[in-house]
Amino acid sequence: MVIPPYAPSFAWYVEWGRGIAAGLSDSEAILRANKALHIGGKDFARCLTAGNTGSMTLSVPVAGGSHALRRHGAELTATLSGHGNWRHVHAGAMDAVYGRTPFFQHLMPALGAVLEEEQRSLADLNLAIHHVLAEFLSLPATYGELPESVAERARELSAEIDRGKSMVDALMRLGRDTVLALLHEISDGA
Repeated sequence: MVIPPYAPSFAWYVEWGRGIAAGLSDSEAILRANKALHIGGKDFARCLTAGNTGSMTLSVPVAGGSHALRRHGAELTATLSGHGNWRHVHAGAMDAVYGRTPFFQHLMPALGAVLEEEQRSLADLNLAIHHVLAEFLSLPATYGELPESVAERARELSAEIDRGKSMVDALMRLGRDTVLALLHEISDGA
């Protein structure tokens, strides 16, 4: 079993999408994206989002602390810690930063539901968030050729996205149009 990082970045979804477009299974595409972006250790428990004054890192606490993720494969067995009321903090941070964005009301209920669930493992949390984000964009069903009629718009949208930030950032601001930027990036590097 392989898992994505916590609320993966746009760049991660580009690599994942390239794997899916090449005919890989979801697990194989996750592994491809993790390797391409050198995801390991603490990366599985962190994501970068917008902040009120720049960027903000959200970290999920795991039992034993972040050093518990240093061992290869530890992300698969890591259990979540209730330390610091992180679920409430993460939901509150997203509300503060994205609450006035156009697609907050469409995406946050599903993300909030995942954050409220009492998952026992980091793997369950990360996979649940991955499925929410992929479902919101109707991925991988939307992969394929990018029609020329929307290619220019796709390039414009792609230029607006910070590839290092969580896909949540792009989705909150651009909604399902994010898939155009994603398709542009996937086909551009394929």
